[in-house]
This record gives sequence, structure tokens and C-alpha cells, in this order.
Amino acid sequence: MLSFDPQPFNYLLSLGQWGAVVGILTLIALVTLFATSIFANGTAGVGIFTTGVSDALGDWAGTSFRRIGAIMRLTILEALRRKVLYVFVIFGILYMFAGWFMTDTGTDAELALKVYVSFVVRTIAWPLFLIIWILSCMGLPEDIKARSLHTVVTKPIRKHEIVLGRIFGYFFVGMTILLVTGAIGYVWILRMLPPASRVQLQARVPIYGPMTFRDREGKVNSKGGVNVGDEFMLRSFIEGNTKARAIWEFSYPQWRSVTDAQTDAGVTMESHFQAFRTWKGNLDRGLLCQFVLINEHGQITVSPAAAKAGGTLELEQGAIKQSIKVSAGSTPEAAAREIAQALNSADRSKYPWLTDSVASAVADPKKPDEGRVILRAPPTDELLSPVLKGIDGVQYAYKRLEVPLPPFEVSEFRSNVVAVPRSQQTKEGEKIDLFKDVMHDGTMRIEARCLTGAQFLGMARTDLMVRLQSRTFLEGYAKSLIGVALRMLIIVVLGVCSSTFVKSFVAMFLSLQVLALGYLIRPFLDFLSTSTGTGGGPLESMYRIVNHLNPTTPLTKFQAQSMYLADLPLQYYLRVIRLVIPDFQLFNMDPYISNGLDVPWDNVVFPCMLISIGFAIPWIFIGHVALKMRELEAK
Repeated sequence: MLSFDPQPFNYLLSLGQWGAVVGILTLIALVTLFATSIFANGTAGVGIFTTGVSDALGDWAGTSFRRIGAIMRLTILEALRRKVLYVFVIFGILYMFAGWFMTDTGTDAELALKVYVSFVVRTIAWPLFLIIWILSCMGLPEDIKARSLHTVVTKPIRKHEIVLGRIFGYFFVGMTILLVTGAIGYVWILRMLPPASRVQLQARVPIYGPMTFRDREGKVNSKGGVNVGDEFMLRSFIEGNTKARAIWEFSYPQWRSVTDAQTDAGVTMESHFQAFRTWKGNLDRGLLCQFVLINEHGQITVSPAAAKAGGTLELEQGAIKQSIKVSAGSTPEAAAREIAQALNSADRSKYPWLTDSVASAVADPKKPDEGRVILRAPPTDELLSPVLKGIDGVQYAYKRLEVPLPPFEVSEFRSNVVAVPRSQQTKEGEKIDLFKDVMHDGTMRIEARCLTGAQFLGMARTDLMVRLQSRTFLEGYAKSLIGVALRMLIIVVLGVCSSTFVKSFVAMFLSLQVLALGYLIRPFLDFLSTSTGTGGGPLESMYRIVNHLNPTTPLTKFQAQSMYLADLPLQYYLRVIRLVIPDFQLFNMDPYISNGLDVPWDNVVFPCMLISIGFAIPWIFIGHVALKMRELEAK
């Protein structure tokens, strides 16, 4: 079962935040250096500051990749002299004896895959991180202490070229180790994995969709389902044998263009639900679950006479009114297209019944002489019931199509795969097409119901997926190694750049603190910087603890406003720190491949690459300035 929820990555927002943070920090650094120069040198400090800035920019303009390559080569030779290749002995010992502790996985193929793949990826990552961390933090300080760096700086080489050469050198060493151990680990998985589990060696490509809940009375519950007492409520529960529902919407652009000549295969769904029993019942049987395909929409039909006459169509939904002009003498399909375009261009904030919906003009094969406008109903309690006036022959109807699939027993902590054929049948016995009749504009809506009374089924957004064609295990495995490489790059950049202004052990401690913030404390930092719920922000929470007030105890109006205003500066400060420290958990791609899932490029791999580059750029500039200002004679 997945314990994470991959979210879409907003590239433009992230780039804007990165530019704002880097710009603000650069401005603060320049103002600080300028003030320091004036304080130390008087009016002459202006010229010194200007000269220093121009020299720094000139260094970058005269960058030589040949000199960087030379420093990189020396760094690699230095790493080899430090016996870094002894790390292969560690990998060899771990791989040799790991099989003693991993053979007893029984007949559980999914568990065996998770255990073996997680072991290999972690065995590759953590010893490698340790070796690279020590090398990158101790390299420059040791050279300065041994005065071997003096022979380098006396040559026509710039300080940032030393920093870049060191980073590229250590990264090359780490990548060499990673590629070799990664290849060995891949072969080890193929040879050691039990035969029953080898069928699981694939990278399934999932489609996730937004999720909503309905309570036991059938009303939309914006807060989610039932909380059964979990401290960290990843999953919400629906009650069995009631009107409680979990609703997903899956969108896939290629579903819009499926034709009769294409494959008759439908879609494959996979679920990982959790059961909560209020009484034991029959423990040998799982709870019953049923999926229902839903197509809920409003339909505006335009007759040939209405299209020929044209005019102004008045659409009313409660207190909301809209006038739509329909050209006279047009075809029903063209008139429907005009109505759909007018609705799509309307202000959605004024039309709550059009929220999360799209009006589209479609042809009706049963009535080709009529035009149709389909209004996709949102998963809310508001029904589509607009009143149409002004043009005779333009009518509205609300339709709800339900296609129940056969119930199945939920296998807890295992995959439940349901194949949905293209040819379906409604409750009334009418045969319909999955892509043409059930889906709308490439979107499929699914309701999950629990059929076992007095029992609960727990589900999160990622607990139900639509599976596309799987990729090979090697592709997913390679992407997980990219995540290891990007984390290693961050460690190298931190170690090399921090060692330009502090000694080796201090650099190790500093880089370790940054990594600890990104790995362990980042979720708590996210909560503190954005907390507006029960208990308030950091200072309000501290006030409640000191005064023995629980989070739900109301404060006076003056206290609440004072605490809110006092928390604002601290929360803004924490938000800046949150943007400076990357979320290193995002780089951990092991849960994807160990669960047999593909690592998505758009939401995981590419964002991690951009985060790594965005994190490295300011640190490289810091290392350049620090090494340029450092007195290398001082040990």
C-alpha cells in the first residue's frame, strides 16, 4: 500500500519562488558587503566594493573549461589515493550475505519485491553518501592545511574554477561507483528474487485523479470520510451498506480519440484499500467493495428549427442569468457550438454549477439532426437545473448514467486488480460503450462503495489508479538511481562549498545539518510555516502549552488577534527557510520502484533535477566568494 501521495509540480511557481529568494538573498549579501566595506575602509570602501564585484563577474566571464577539467582530474586522482574504491568491499559483503536474511518471504510476491528492491537501492545509496560526504568536506581543507593548494592558486586559475573542478571531480567518482554498484544490484535482484515474484518486475504506469467523499446520507463531505482513530489520517473511511461513497475522476487525453477500429480492451484499475472492522465477522473473507461508473451531466439540445430561427437564449440558474446569442440560419451543430463557447468563456465564479466542468458540443448518433451541448456535473450536491428561455426548440435535460461493476473481496495490503471491458451494460440492460457513453471528454468518474454492513473501507487518493501500459523494471530502476545521483550531487555541493569558508569537521557538521533539515524536519517546517488551523501558529501554540490550554479552547478576541499578528513575521521567516532548504524526501524514489510503480518524469524526476540545479547555483557562488576572500596561508 502506498504511503505517499505524488502531487503535480508547478514549474512556473517554483521558478518564481526560486528567483525571488535568490534575488532577496543576493541583495542582502551585497548590501552587507557594501556596508562592511564602508565601515572598514571609509569612503575608499566604495571603490573596493565596486572593484570586488567587477572582479567576481570578470572571473565568470573568463571561465576556462580546460582548467576546470584539470582540477577535476586532480580531484579524481586524490580520491583514488584516499582508497575510496574500498567502498566496493562494503557492497560485496552486503550482497554476499544479504540472501541469508531475505529468503523467508513466503508466497507473498509483492512483499518479496518490496524487500529486495528496497535493500538494493538503500545499500547503494547510504554507503555512497557517506564516502562522498567525507571526501567533499575534507578535500579543500586538507589541501589548504598541507599547502598543496598553493601550487594550484599560483597558476592562472580562478577560484570558482577550483570549486567547480572539485564538485565535478567528486561527482564523477560518485557516479562511477553508482553505475557499477547499480549494475551489480540489478543483476543481484534478477538472480536472487524468488521465481514467484519475478512477474512483479515491472514499472506500472498509473493515472491518479482527484477524490471526494459522500457521507452515510449521501451528502458531499469536504472534510473527507470517517476518521477511525488513526493519529496520522492518510486514509479516510466509508461506512459499509450506506450511501457513503468515495468518488474519483480520472482524465487521460488519449481516451478522447478512441475509435471503433482500435482495440476492444477497456481499462485496468488497481486498488489498495484498507479494512477497519467494527466486529470480527468472517476473517477468512475480505470486505466487499463495488465500483460504479458514473456519467452525470446536463444536456442542452438544439432542434433544426431553433438553429434556423436563432435569437438570444436566456439561461437562468437560480439568481444567475446569462444571455447567449445564437446566429440565425445555422445548423444545429453550429448553434450548439456557439452555446458551448459562450458557457466556457463565462466567469466560473458566477456559475458554481459549472465549476470543474466543461461545456462541449457533441454529435448524437441516434439523433443526427439535433445539436447537443453536454454540461459535465461537478461532484457536489448542486444539480444542474438551468431554465432556458428565448428560443423555442432549445431544451435542457439532466441525465445520470450508472454502470455497476461486479463486487469483489478486498485483499488487504495487496493489489486488487479489476479489468473494465470496453463493452458495458447499464442497470436497465442497455449495452453501452465505455469510451463513448461512460466517459466524457476523456474523463471517467468512478464511485467506490462498501457493501459489507457495519464495516469500513479506508482509501486515499493514490489507493485507486488506472493502469496504462507498464514499462520495464529496468526503466524504473534507472530512474531511482537518478534520484540517488541527484542527492549525491547536493551532498557534494554542500561539502565542497561549505569547506571553502570553514574547516573540514565544521563543514561536515554544517552539511549534515542542512541534510537533516531537508530529510527529517522539513515536514514539520512545512506545518509550522503554513499552520492556520486548530491551535494557531508557533507562538500561539507555545502560549497554549504554557497556560495548559488545549488546541480547541477559544481565546479572547484580543488574544487571538495579537497571537495572529505575532505569528505572521515568524511564519514568513519559516517560509523563506522552507524555500531555501529543499525537500530531500522528494528525491527518494525507492517507494515507487519497490511498489512496482514507474517513477513519473513530470512530477518527480524533472522537478528533482531542477531543485538540484537551483540549490547548487547559489552555493557555488557562495563557495567562489568565500574562497576568493579566504587567506590560504591560514591553516
